[in-house]
Amino acid sequence: MAVLVFVLLLGLAAALAWLVRRGAGLERRLSRAESDLRRLRAFQVEAAVLETARGRFRRRQRGVEQAVDSGTRSVEQAHRSLAGRFGWPAGEDLYRRLRGVNRTIGRGVSGLFAPATASRRRESLRDWSAGRRDTSNHDED
Repeated sequence: MAVLVFVLLLGLAAALAWLVRRGAGLERRLSRAESDLRRLRAFQVEAAVLETARGRFRRRQRGVEQAVDSGTRSVEQAHRSLAGRFGWPAGEDLYRRLRGVNRTIGRGVSGLFAPATASRRRESLRDWSAGRRDTSNHDED
């Protein structure tokens, strides 16, 4: 009987040791998961801020594109008016091509600010985030 109790206690001690070890491992994994979650939340906040900044940029870009297009149309109308008054050729195709060139240049400039691949977007986000951290550190000085 004493042997049975001893074996039982030994088994319980082994099970308890295993549970303690298992608990410590789970605690380490949980700690890493919490750390990863904090990083993901910070990344999500930075991504949202970046998306807002890109949205503002896009709205401003559209405003500039509309202003350039409107200016081109105004010059075109003035030119046509003068051409009609003096009997000059109006160059109908010229302004349509000029608006096309303006759009092409605008898209090209936009491409400089919008990374084409996912890895470049991630790199851009890291660079932008590092710049924000540097700026906030200077603000504290």
